[in-house]
Amino acid sequence: MFLTTNRIGTFDTAFKSRIHLAIKYPSLSIASRRDLWKNFITSTSPHARLDWLNKTCLDGLATEELNGRQIKNAVRTAHALAVSSKTPLSLRHLNMALSAMKMFETDFAEEVAVNAGIAGSLGSVVPSARPKHQAPSGPVEGDQRSKRPRPN
Repeated sequence: MFLTTNRIGTFDTAFKSRIHLAIKYPSLSIASRRDLWKNFITSTSPHARLDWLNKTCLDGLATEELNGRQIKNAVRTAHALAVSSKTPLSLRHLNMALSAMKMFETDFAEEVAVNAGIAGSLGSVVPSARPKHQAPSGPVEGDQRSKRPRPN
């Protein structure tokens, strides 16, 4: 089984102990991002005239600190925008896709921060009825599972 993640900070020790081999990939260099932008754009529109796709354009796109999946998603979104508007893929479509992606990332980060603040404050306000490691001693009132007949 292969697992890829950028959330290793959320692993608990039991999960981490089951990982046999971990490989860390460094962030992409500007040159790598430039190559990915060019490859994804040209493969998405192989027959289109991409006169706008020059060194200056690619250098600008490569400054965006994105991983390969994000670059591919941005190009696919830009391509979908071009198709829906019945126009050739352009830098305008890529900028629209990047803008939407950045807005989502900002909204997501804010939501995570708000939820982390709520979770942190709930932990100090709402005490646990029992320690986490202790199971309830009997059926919980209203629990329908305790009223089911047991199989023979």
